Amino acid sequence: MAFPDNDKQSRILITTRNCNVAESCCSDSHDLIYNMEPLPFEESKKLFYKKVFKLDKCPPLYQDLEVISDSILKKCSGLPLAIVSIGGMLARTKNKTRAEWEKVCDRLGSGLETSATIGGMRRILSLGYHDLPYNVKACFLYLSVFPEDYEIKRGPLVRRWEAEGFISEMHETNLEEVAAKYLDEFVSRSIVTPTRIASTGLVRSCKVHDIMLEVIISKSIQENFISFVGKQQYNTTGHDKIRRLSIQTDGTRSNREQENHNTNFSHARSLIIMCCSKKPLPISFAHLKLLRVLDLEGCWWLSNEDLKQICKMSLLRYLCLRRTNVSKLPKLVGRLKELVTLDVRETSIRELPETATQLGSLKHLLGGRYRHYTRISRVKLFEPHEALMIPRGLKNMKSIQKIAHVDIASSSRAMQELGVLSQLTKLCAMNCEYGGEKWKPFAASLNMLCKSLRHLSIIHWRNMDMGLEIFLELKSPPIFLEQLYLWGRLSVLPPWILSLSYLIELSLRENFFDGPLLRQLG
Repeated sequence: MAFPDNDKQSRILITTRNCNVAESCCSDSHDLIYNMEPLPFEESKKLFYKKVFKLDKCPPLYQDLEVISDSILKKCSGLPLAIVSIGGMLARTKNKTRAEWEKVCDRLGSGLETSATIGGMRRILSLGYHDLPYNVKACFLYLSVFPEDYEIKRGPLVRRWEAEGFISEMHETNLEEVAAKYLDEFVSRSIVTPTRIASTGLVRSCKVHDIMLEVIISKSIQENFISFVGKQQYNTTGHDKIRRLSIQTDGTRSNREQENHNTNFSHARSLIIMCCSKKPLPISFAHLKLLRVLDLEGCWWLSNEDLKQICKMSLLRYLCLRRTNVSKLPKLVGRLKELVTLDVRETSIRELPETATQLGSLKHLLGGRYRHYTRISRVKLFEPHEALMIPRGLKNMKSIQKIAHVDIASSSRAMQELGVLSQLTKLCAMNCEYGGEKWKPFAASLNMLCKSLRHLSIIHWRNMDMGLEIFLELKSPPIFLEQLYLWGRLSVLPPWILSLSYLIELSLRENFFDGPLLRQLG
């Protein structure tokens, strides 16, 4: 047993909002069910003011807001999620005046003042949605495609928002920066909770609270934003036209899902099927000609034959095949002229067909596989011989911004063309062969990318081989580099590292450096 009864005070805690679930978890009459009490009023005030002003109490400049703050807190009835949600919303307002706060208080209605019900909580949390800027509301509603307690990774989320057309570049701000602002907005309003934060302060992944998720789903259904299969309480296939479809099921079909077989999905712009071991519905990819976004991560029923139909979706902008059983991309992939993201990580796909270089709109090419050292997936090891082989013709992919991971040994011709990709900001490359000769075309091209690269990973798998020595004397190192990852044996630290004034994160692994060499970084 994981928690044996050995007088070591081991305990298992189960949290639930359902009394029946709590009672069913009790093994005998002496088991304790602890009912969480609302926060005392003074604690509620501290939490509220910390969220709004980052202080334990109302600052002197805003003393006139104390009375209306008390009224708002009474309607939250000591429920932390309601308090931080309203507090986050008020923290973002430019004019912190009594009149503005009274408007918010009036919009809360009776709130939870008389009865601390989930319904009242939903009404309060809904205010956060109505208060969002117009261009952020679609990104908010899109969070409903993820199952409860799902860890949402920032990268895939941003790429989906981009493919859906929810975000666009503004002036000199790129899509990544715009999306980061939206995600920061959600964090500050307590719409999402960060689960992993980078050393730079960037939110890498997050989760949506289950009650907040119910609010988002409810709004999505109300506005016919997303339709669901697999969530019986949210079934929405009665909509005249399904624009976005999220299928969340284990592959076993309920009676209601059986009725969905005749539902017309031909108007769908997005299809997301989350981690299904069996095909949930007999959907024909050949009929989904209007799809822009197709995410099939974790769908082990997917076959190479299915890919032939998928590659005929000429409007497709986002294709995720991660953790599926596919092993080969068909030549038809070259037809996807609008494709922006191609994610084949953790699949058996090792080689791209020559036609892949015809993808002139592609920005994100993601491949390779890694295993995690820790249960919480913070430390990972990239698997050798799992990177992508890219054919000759890479120079035609003018829009490419991110390549991860490329096998430079089997892509030598493509590496000679790498330097002309002026939009490239992230590059992850690995070599599993002996000697540094294979790195020469890559290093030559790297000198031509000195102004575009922001993230660079170089992995040489032969520990006893000085294969990375070629990088010691780069003629034109990437001067704007923010993240650098070097894996492989080196005699000395590359001198150009010390001149990278924009560098935020440096990772050195299997370099066999001694103390004096590392002290140079001080």
